[in-house]
Amino acid sequence: MVKLTKNENLNTYSVGFQGKYDESKYIKITKDFFKTVHHHHYFKKNDFEKILDKIFNYYGEPFSDISMFPTFFISEIAKKKISVVLSGDGGDEIFGGYPNHKNAYQIQIIRKILPPSIRKLIIKSTNNQKITNILKKSMVEDERLFIPEGEYFPEEVLVWKKNKWEECLHYSDGDIIEASIMMDRHFITLPDNFLVKVDRASMANALEVRSPFLDYRFINFSENIPSKWKVGLFKNKKIMKKIVKDIIPKEILNLRKMGFIPPVNEWLEEIREIKDINKFLYILIEKNIISKDIKEFYEKNIFNKKHPNYKEYVIRLFLLKKWMNNNI
Repeated sequence: MVKLTKNENLNTYSVGFQGKYDESKYIKITKDFFKTVHHHHYFKKNDFEKILDKIFNYYGEPFSDISMFPTFFISEIAKKKISVVLSGDGGDEIFGGYPNHKNAYQIQIIRKILPPSIRKLIIKSTNNQKITNILKKSMVEDERLFIPEGEYFPEEVLVWKKNKWEECLHYSDGDIIEASIMMDRHFITLPDNFLVKVDRASMANALEVRSPFLDYRFINFSENIPSKWKVGLFKNKKIMKKIVKDIIPKEILNLRKMGFIPPVNEWLEEIREIKDINKFLYILIEKNIISKDIKEFYEKNIFNKKHPNYKEYVIRLFLLKKWMNNNI
């Protein structure tokens, strides 16, 4: 873009979260390097509360990715000056940017060099949870690799995931790395999550978002790149990083992956409505909107705060309540 237009005409936008979530140091490195007209804003609790009151006017179905709030916020800001923006959506889903893609590579290596008997011995003797998890995964049949464990999913969801995973294994000729990348791109992260989030949040503000990585010709091309050039034992997006190593600052190239997640769980603790969220769950049960097994999962793991992701589950329930209040 710098080559195609004058710098004074090139606007870039970023949103930051204060405290431990702050990435402004790296944002400054990038905007100084490219010398764009940069607009940086912090997304704060009062911004969240303002958007919370109106965001579900634009989502026609329940949606609980909390990064929709800063996405709405940055779209609102960008629209004041421009009408079309470019987004990096799809880079991870094409070049292998997620931890599960790297895990698939690790599983392939482990299977080649360690017989099952040795893997079982290591599992028994180590206290390292990461090593234990990846070794256990390596013992699972390919057909079950993408089936989540330790979480609650209705049977219908598990069947759907199993069928889609088998489809990806088929089209990738059994390459579990390429299959996991394909699974995210076509079924998990993009279609019903990230692209929905960006589309609704941007169009609510009459902002057009274009995602160059998702040009179908580029995706077709990427599927012919061997998976070993995408993911390594400890690295993600190998070939992409080689391509851009002389184009972007080194500090950005080597930056570990971070999500676009505001500290909503901290803000919600101060909202009285969330303290009585368990009452909402019983209303859903009384009206036969959810099943008893979901109720039992929440009672056993979430309301007792036993589940490691209990805050995330409570937030989802809270957002469902806000959506239903707005739409039903």
